Parts: sequence; structure tokens; C-alpha cells
Amino acid sequence: MAEEYRIEQSASRGSGTGVVIRQEITIINELGLHARPAAEFVLAAKAFRSEIWLVKGEERFSAASILEVLCANLNCGDTATIEAEGPDAEEAVKRLVELTGAFKKRDSGSPSSGRRRVEEGDSMPPPLRKLLLPLLFEVAASPYLIADSIGMWHMGEERFWMPRFIFQRTQRMKRRIKVGLFAGVHGDEPEAVLGLVDLVRALNARPEVGRDYQLFIYPMCNPSGLADGTRCSRSGVDLNRQFWRDSAEPEVRLLEAEIRQQEFEGIISLHTDDTSDGVYGFAHYGTGTDDLLHDALETAHHALPRCRSTLIDGFAANNAIVREC
Repeated sequence: MAEEYRIEQSASRGSGTGVVIRQEITIINELGLHARPAAEFVLAAKAFRSEIWLVKGEERFSAASILEVLCANLNCGDTATIEAEGPDAEEAVKRLVELTGAFKKRDSGSPSSGRRRVEEGDSMPPPLRKLLLPLLFEVAASPYLIADSIGMWHMGEERFWMPRFIFQRTQRMKRRIKVGLFAGVHGDEPEAVLGLVDLVRALNARPEVGRDYQLFIYPMCNPSGLADGTRCSRSGVDLNRQFWRDSAEPEVRLLEAEIRQQEFEGIISLHTDDTSDGVYGFAHYGTGTDDLLHDALETAHHALPRCRSTLIDGFAANNAIVREC
């Protein structure tokens, strides 16, 4: 971390004092500034009267919003600048710099103290805030979950980001099945996102169920579509048809890079179909996938019946499994 504060004059902004305190920091926590330390950072920032920002490159993120702090996507080794303007700006920057340095010592997977609610401003469209905040509150109280971001992008003047949640029952090194869970690729299917929220709650309540798994959860694969309530993203593209076609869509590029990097042993993409009378799935890559999907459908049957149609979404189906599509 930088040893000295840099004090600069600025035009009237925020509290109007004209004095801005800045200090560069380096993230040293191995897990990055994920949801648990981000929540502590936001709560600490809210204790001051000054206007406080995290600055990364040319982007500025409000320190008063956990969604914005996560959007900054600060990983281990990344640098950013804490910037404050107001009557207690110097004190605020000093405290937050100390706090970010303390995360490495304290962040060992243990839950943060209490369930203090971090109120949000208007940093994210209300539909996305409504879908995402329940998961963040689960993370803030859980020793089994972390949350971060795999990237951000702009659409016009609006900023969007791709959240990621990771479940692992213990930090003990052992062989685990690595699975990616994806939802919300169609913005008019929020039920799939809510399904992942329910899964997180169930894993928190009974973590032993997931003891053999490491789960990577991507609940908002089409943030602009979810914000608008539309199937397509704001660019007018059905993202589900763009994968592995050298797409220029930022959501697709981020997710493809993540899938390549993580090398999942299984991938589950959740969708909502208002024309079906039950749950069904698409199986690819041989009989092993069929067996996994059969077990998943059997488990899902406790909550939803299987679709018994022999034609699903225009494709031949047998016992709720579509193989050729």
C-alpha cells in the first residue's frame, strides 16, 4: 500500500469542501474484495459524513453501495484508489485503508458478525437489486459462500456487471465435483434466478448436502434483459444463441472465458418455460450426461412434475429428456 496520503484540491462536489483525500491501495486478500469484506467496507464507509468512492482505472464506484463495490471486481493484487471528500475525509480514508489491510488476516471463510443490513441506493436498476440482494445477505452471514464479480461493461451510460457466488462446505482440501450453475440468460425468466436464490438458502441450512461439490453460481447472465424484463439483452440479442460463435456480446465473452478457465465437470443452465406442464432438461455429450440429468429430474420431481410431452420446444423428448436439438 502507498505510505502517504495525496491531498488534492477539487471543484465543488459532494460535501463542497473542495478538499479531496486519495490513497492508493493494493488488494492483498487472496479471495479479493468479495461480498463479506465488501459488506464490512460499505458499513465502515457509511459511518462517515464524507462522500467516498473506490476508483479503479477510469471507473468510480460508490463506497456506500455493496453492489457498486462488488462491481469494481477487485481481485488479489489489483490496485484501486480510495477517494473521499467531506468534513471527515482524511479520517475516512485512513480507516478504510486500514480495514482493507486487515481483511487478509481475518478473512478465512468465517462469517461476518451479525446480519446487519446494508441499505442500497440507486446504484443498480430496481429489478436487479430485488433479485441480487437476497443472495448477498445470505453470503454476509454464511461461512460457506463467497461472492464476487467476473467483470463489468457499459451499455450507453448504464453500467452492468456479472456476479458470481461460490459454495464450498469447508476449506479442507479434498476431491470435489465442480459444477457451474447459470440462470437469467433470458431476462423474462426471473423464476430461474429465484430458483438459485432458494438453492443458496437450502445449502446454507443444510451444507452437508453439498459436501462433495464446489458450486459456482451465476444467477444474472443477462443483467440488462432482467432489468428490462425482456428475453433479449438491451442490444436486442438472444444471448442463449450466441455462445461459442465468436460473439461480441460482453455477457457472452465473460461467461465463455469463465467456463474455459474453470473447466467445470458439469454445467446446469436453468430456464423458465410457461408452455410446459412440468420440468424437463436437455442432455448432451453422451450417456453420462443422461444419467446426471435423470437423477436431477428425479430430485426435482419432489417439487415439480416431469413434463410428459413427447415434443418439447419443438424437439423430440422421452421422459422429460431432450437429446437432439
